[in-house]
Amino acid sequence: EIKGSVGPVNKNVFSQGGYNYFQGNFVKFHNNVPVTIESTRLYVGAGGKVNFIVADLADYDSCTGSYSYFPISTNTIDVYPTTSTPSRVPTSVNSPSDTGAVFLLNLAVPTPGDHVLIVLAQDSAFLFRNNNITKNPYPMGIPGVFTFTGNSAINTADCTDTGFYHAYYYFFYDTRITLNKCPSPRIAIKAKTPAPATITRIGITLSSNYASGNQWYFNGNKIPGATNQIDTLGAPGPYKVVVNDSTGCTLVSEEYNYVPGNDIGLIVKPNPNNGVFTIQFYQTSTQDIDLRVLDINGRLLYKWQHPNFSGSFSQTIKLGVVSAGVYVLQLQVGSNKYVRKIAVY
Repeated sequence: EIKGSVGPVNKNVFSQGGYNYFQGNFVKFHNNVPVTIESTRLYVGAGGKVNFIVADLADYDSCTGSYSYFPISTNTIDVYPTTSTPSRVPTSVNSPSDTGAVFLLNLAVPTPGDHVLIVLAQDSAFLFRNNNITKNPYPMGIPGVFTFTGNSAINTADCTDTGFYHAYYYFFYDTRITLNKCPSPRIAIKAKTPAPATITRIGITLSSNYASGNQWYFNGNKIPGATNQIDTLGAPGPYKVVVNDSTGCTLVSEEYNYVPGNDIGLIVKPNPNNGVFTIQFYQTSTQDIDLRVLDINGRLLYKWQHPNFSGSFSQTIKLGVVSAGVYVLQLQVGSNKYVRKIAVY
């Protein structure tokens, strides 16, 4: 079969949206040829059964939103939460960590024309939809084949507001369609188990083995804004990373318990450098800090002191105009001394 993708790839194409319980909301679409709506990506805030109905509207009141319809095809599926914090409370949150999941719809649309795709959430299932879209996104799809043309959003306070629906995009992301009567060879698909999420420590940073979909936690709580592959160690304690991968799986790493002790996690980056570099370390107890940079002959180029220091240390050092060669960093934290060679090019 000939396949195509319709609609936004994911909910982050538009910046705003949220999860809610939807009963009878629909999207409008136009197909130029007979198609089957094969699958779609849904973002689910709370699980349950959802009934999907392809239909033709028999009548429609644009002021109240009431309508009747002639069904064409229907399917009821069980959806499961795709967010790490399932809830049956309406929210206006568009979290990038919710990657959604692909669900099979298998809805036949045998007759070309204008139709609607109705959603009836059962068991209090909550679905995501975008709102506050600033520019009319319709029509969108594959011209001459299948396009989404609108939705059922209306302004009940002003019946003349015919463009009110422009600010919404409902439910169906990365929707896949097939053109009927175009057979292709069957291909066996082998399920793959995703690699477990793991943490590697590099100096005072922790690195996930996944490049995207990361959320770092400390002591069981989310670290705000810590969604990159690499996160910097802070206070001592347990760290972990939760990964939402491209297939909708949630992967949780084992905890990494950071206990600095005498290991302050000293890191100099970049090294080699052009005379500008950053020093980072973490000190659990309060100590006097003495930091120096010398050339190979022992001449002092940089000095910085800080009494009674504790916590995360990060400072950029600029040596100024210096010759290429090897320089020496001397760091004394209380009675402990650390030495690093620095290459300048």
